[in-house]
Amino acid sequence: MADIFISYARADRDRIEKLASALEGEGYSVWWDRRIQSGSEFSKDIEAELNAAKAVVVCWSKSANDSRWVKDEANAGAEAGKLMTVTIDGSLPPIGFRQFHCADLSKWHGKTEEAAFADFNSAVNARVTGEPATISAFPSKPGGAHALSGVHPSIPIVAIVAAAIVAIVWFGVSSETGKEAVQHALEEQTGLTAPPRIAVTPINVAGDVAALSGMAETLREDIASGLSRFSLIDVAALAQSDAASYQLDATLRQTGDDLRLTARLIDIDSGRQVWGETFDRNIAGKSAFEIQDDLKDHLVASVADPYGALMRDLQAPVARKNAENLTPFEAVLRHSIYRQRLSAEDHVIARAALERAAEQAPNNADVFASLAAVTIEEIKHDYNWKPDADKRALNAARRAVELDPDNAYAWFELAEVQYFLGDLGAFRSAAERAIELNPRDTEALAMLGILTGYAGDWDRGRELTTRAMALNPNHPGWYRFNVFFDAYRQGNYNEALQIAERIRQPDYFADAYARAIAHAQLGQIQAAERAAQKFISLLPDGFETWREKHLEVWMYAQPALQEQIIEGLEKAGLKIDGGPLEATSAPDQSIAVLPFDALSNDASDDYFGKGLAEELLNALAKFPELKVAARTSAFSFQDKDIDIRDIAQQLGVAHVLEGSVRRSGDRLRVTAQLIRAEDGFHLWSNTYEKKSADVFAIEDEIVRDISRSLEVRLGIGAGAGRASGEGVNQQAYEQYLKGLTFWGERDRGPDQRLNALKAFQNATAFDPKFADAWAAIGTVGSYSYPFNVKMGAEEYHIMTETAFNEALSLDPDNAAAHAGLVPWRLGKPDIVAAQTHMERALEIAPNRADSHYTAATYWMVVGDTERAAAAYERAISLDPLNMMMRRVRSNFLSSVGRFDEAFVFNDECLETRCLGEGFPVYVFFQALNSGNEDRITKWYQYYKKEEAFLETWPVEKRPPPILAIPAAVSIRLSRPDAESRINTVQTLLNDKPISQDLGLWAPTVARHLPVSMMLDSIENAMDRGEFIKSAQNMPPFYGVDPWPEEILRHPRYHALWARSGMAELAAARRANGWEDGLPLPIIAEEQ
Repeated sequence: MADIFISYARADRDRIEKLASALEGEGYSVWWDRRIQSGSEFSKDIEAELNAAKAVVVCWSKSANDSRWVKDEANAGAEAGKLMTVTIDGSLPPIGFRQFHCADLSKWHGKTEEAAFADFNSAVNARVTGEPATISAFPSKPGGAHALSGVHPSIPIVAIVAAAIVAIVWFGVSSETGKEAVQHALEEQTGLTAPPRIAVTPINVAGDVAALSGMAETLREDIASGLSRFSLIDVAALAQSDAASYQLDATLRQTGDDLRLTARLIDIDSGRQVWGETFDRNIAGKSAFEIQDDLKDHLVASVADPYGALMRDLQAPVARKNAENLTPFEAVLRHSIYRQRLSAEDHVIARAALERAAEQAPNNADVFASLAAVTIEEIKHDYNWKPDADKRALNAARRAVELDPDNAYAWFELAEVQYFLGDLGAFRSAAERAIELNPRDTEALAMLGILTGYAGDWDRGRELTTRAMALNPNHPGWYRFNVFFDAYRQGNYNEALQIAERIRQPDYFADAYARAIAHAQLGQIQAAERAAQKFISLLPDGFETWREKHLEVWMYAQPALQEQIIEGLEKAGLKIDGGPLEATSAPDQSIAVLPFDALSNDASDDYFGKGLAEELLNALAKFPELKVAARTSAFSFQDKDIDIRDIAQQLGVAHVLEGSVRRSGDRLRVTAQLIRAEDGFHLWSNTYEKKSADVFAIEDEIVRDISRSLEVRLGIGAGAGRASGEGVNQQAYEQYLKGLTFWGERDRGPDQRLNALKAFQNATAFDPKFADAWAAIGTVGSYSYPFNVKMGAEEYHIMTETAFNEALSLDPDNAAAHAGLVPWRLGKPDIVAAQTHMERALEIAPNRADSHYTAATYWMVVGDTERAAAAYERAISLDPLNMMMRRVRSNFLSSVGRFDEAFVFNDECLETRCLGEGFPVYVFFQALNSGNEDRITKWYQYYKKEEAFLETWPVEKRPPPILAIPAAVSIRLSRPDAESRINTVQTLLNDKPISQDLGLWAPTVARHLPVSMMLDSIENAMDRGEFIKSAQNMPPFYGVDPWPEEILRHPRYHALWARSGMAELAAARRANGWEDGLPLPIIAEEQ
């Protein structure tokens, strides 16, 4: 085992290799996961190495800060008392790790003699050997020396404190002497006793001085004036700039109609740049005042508001300081830190500090405003409640306003207190006064916007919070709650979920319950349940009193929204009394469309009835508020005598549309009825009789009748719900409907896939401008291989590409084309294009199962497993009986280690024989990957029984060889007779449809083939464009049998890899912390 364990983000691999090499050169043994094997042993190896190491070095960076794996390893190192942290790009560590000293290696050039590495190496040596460290020059933390110790501290004091902190935090010194040294050093300092003084220097002008010099001077004055609105900042006059702690510099330049303001904030004492930003504006058609106001507002907010650069710089050392030793001004800063974290633990620290500060500074308006804010939290969040919280908060807020009537912060807190005491009139008055005094305090704008929305003025509330987020992009996640609930209350659940996922305050319970209710309303029940359990775990006093102590406290003016939130939590599996639900009802605005019965003797009418139903459900799926069960699930009940209520229950819908179709000559009669499943009541039924050519008008009428009955609003404009075939040649349309039927039955045999393609091609022959038919041709290609449709590789690729191009040229908003292009572009791979099409499909048709299914495919391929899981859940909620979709999801679950969930479905399928294409193959490899011997044995025995059965199938009835044959191969290769194994492989190689795919199943067969034969097989697959498509599906297999190193090291394989374009796919997965499943080349240096 190694002395040092290095944790890092894969995006930083090159930098880490230098660090590891330097440490190894110093004589340490170093472990970093460049050689770790994939699969179930991965986490075991990491845990073993981490536990055995004497030092755990976590390398923070922008990528590492977003990595769940790095944070988990940092937590493990901290718990074991051996965590050491460095920043390799200047990024601050995530919240929760900033109490640990972080060495700055962002400017280290890889040489061991550099001071930064020398100090770090000394610390490592102290950790590994227990010898004292020698620090040549302790690097100051972001925040600057004076931010820690006062306005202008002396260097010796900083050095003493720093050395003591290093001794305890970095080197793990546990003696009482070391702790007392830190405490003494801190107590010796006066701390920040007054707002820091900032000097705004004259703005430099580059370019045409005459045109900009006047603007530069007035803009400087405006910036200084804007900064002075913040009571926690002291703006120095130009003549007093020598006494300032910070300096704000800026340069203004103009090129044509483009204006650029470059600004930076400097810590004068150390010369360190605290912040820098560039503001670009196009000034065409705008007045000078408009331009100046915009630049001033954004710059001032970015620097001075509670989440601006200056406040963050001041807060960093305060967060590390003993709360009992905070000055009154530092106590105010400590409250700002609480507002960012929003935890009960931080609340009790901030409140105690402010109560002491109020005694020490009885005439400080900022102290009393902060005391009012932290006190009303006892009511807002039910944190650390003490008697008379309402009176104490109101008295403190009024005292703050009395002490300084022009203090915007004091008025803001008075408004907040008045809201939570239920006086909306007083709230609105105080809120407007606060905004008038300081319209650039984004914290005030955001909170007042949230409360204004909750008070009933959602438009004004959204205006305020949107402006707050625009002024300072570095805002905390809670700014988004107003826009989240505004979307949620209107039923825009997709938008709400997207907002909730950007809140990102994992220790704040409202973050979790926002995600829970959004997931639940979208039918993503598993994700909703996980978020709901997280929500409960974060509540201070459990779930039982949450409605009374939180929901009704915040939303007392929104009773309807309260009920909608409770509905979401119940769908997530919770009751208000904390008990689990036995069942949840389907959302009222939900529907399934069953195939229309064909009553005439013409067999083609059966296709027409199914196609008509599919067109209706696709039109209905465009309504954002309406949940529509997908075709595969709804059509599975055709010709089955099942009660409507049972159908609705299985599909998770409240209503069912059924009907019939009859033709007589050129006349068409369609009967439709909408049934409320709960009691079987017919909400309406109608008969539509027209000429056959007018089928599109009938579809439109049915859609309109349904929308009126369910009171669904058209959410996407006047064209919402129009039939896709409107204006299309009648023969083309009937061929298209026939193709949809064949495509929906492609699991039943290989002929159905080919029949679907022919029908769609016939449709485009009858009507070359039929966009949906072109999209369908592309989709068949996207989800097939050339041999599936009896084509050569080149012809197949031209067909698919042409079809998608035609579809989008005719209809740029064709959801089916965008969805089908996702897996097609991933197969190139073109990650950017795939993401664009995924997002467009979801935007156009948010309630189509295939929109979410292809989104799941995208997220799985690029390695974002959480989003993939959520997208699969949403797709299956819309299409719950789609066995193919559920099988793919089972495959995905096993690939990310969620075997128990995958096996539940697998066992159900084994009992009902819903096996379909390739399912036994996937399940067998899932069992192998899990390491569960019982399941391996179970499925191996099943295979032994099924092998003879598979081989007796007529060729035309077999599943595609790429899926069926490896089942037999895996069994045969497990036999001890080596000659038999090789003979089996050679036999398969002589079968062209099979041999062309062996390269895609390399993990199974590669060890039994000569290297040259294996490389030939890979190259053959690549020539047909099939290598990447299957590489996307490798995770379940690669963890079982990694490719032999002799192949991965082979120069020819390196050339094939470079040619394949797989590097882009690998990079995308690396960015999401997931490389499993990709056969990455091994470079020579790692030999």
